[in-house]
Amino acid sequence: MKYAIIGDIHSNLAALRAVVQDIEAQQVDRIFCLGDIVGYFAQPKECLELLRSLARPIHFVRGNHELMLRDECWREDCQNELVLPGIVHADKVLSDEEYNFLQALPSYQQFDNCGIAISHDTLTQPGNARYVSYRGDDYGEEPCYSQLKFMVPEIKIVFLGHTHIPYFYESVAGQLRANYHDYRQIEDYVTLPILAEARYIINPGSVGQPRDSDTRTAYGLLELTEVGSTYEQRRLSYDLDATVRSLYRLPISDPSLCARLQRRLAAGW
Repeated sequence: MKYAIIGDIHSNLAALRAVVQDIEAQQVDRIFCLGDIVGYFAQPKECLELLRSLARPIHFVRGNHELMLRDECWREDCQNELVLPGIVHADKVLSDEEYNFLQALPSYQQFDNCGIAISHDTLTQPGNARYVSYRGDDYGEEPCYSQLKFMVPEIKIVFLGHTHIPYFYESVAGQLRANYHDYRQIEDYVTLPILAEARYIINPGSVGQPRDSDTRTAYGLLELTEVGSTYEQRRLSYDLDATVRSLYRLPISDPSLCARLQRRLAAGW
């Protein structure tokens, strides 16, 4: 079986189209979507429509940006001026049916038949909007070893999003190591073995807003076979200018905010 893992799309239709085209060429069997379909950029409705139109089965979890939709209390308290316009725009263009679809998504899904679990943010408390990194820190990031404690025996691979930075953590006999957590040197992809005796915490990076100083869109491919399983981290160029041109749709009165969004796309941050 071959699985595509995507997440943190953030209304970037041009990036999502590039990923979907590549997924079709890879002939995957199923797709896991790690949430944050909406937010930041200007085409949330089109992104959701594209995902729901795919012929292959797709399994979703809800991201923290989906939870922000139609939440007046959040709007009043929002301190991030780059986040607010994308949510206000999504509230305007998404239908009631689309909003209800997103709100009904689970924050965690487990697939015992293939040993996979998915969450947008953490395994310890899905939906808490905290970040997971190798060692954690004092600012709310959870360490990877804490996630391992919550992996039930049936689960071998956990896919997380939220950080917008790809990583591949491998645990063998209780020893955790960061294996190829800096993908900036790769051309188009890097292939890593999935060991039968190991457990994994993997982040495929962000489709729509990479934050690892690489402007290319990111997603992952997992192939599980009896003779040797692999994970492939893929990076793809896309029409970044198309995303920039679409920013005019956002309710932004301050031109400097648009400029900041453009700079982040251009810098991969």
